[in-house]
Amino acid sequence: MLIYVKSFQETEHFKKRAKQRYIVEAKNAELKQAHGLDKSCYLGLSGIFYAYPTLYHFTERLMFILIREMTTMLKNYYLVAFQSLT
Repeated sequence: MLIYVKSFQETEHFKKRAKQRYIVEAKNAELKQAHGLDKSCYLGLSGIFYAYPTLYHFTERLMFILIREMTTMLKNYYLVAFQSLT
């Protein structure tokens, strides 16, 4: 079993995913520390209803940030493309 794990850790797929892991861990840490999801006060279905608005807001905020960055990038791209035509 250990030999299989070591050989898997040497594959390109594992190395590529390991480089991206810190992004996910940072988001999880933000949810735990800043939004209070480190300890659940409710169990079962009521816990889901408690956490859902927080997760929705967090995802919505992330989407707005990504959209803003994408529009800025596209504006800059089209500005450069337009200037090269003139």
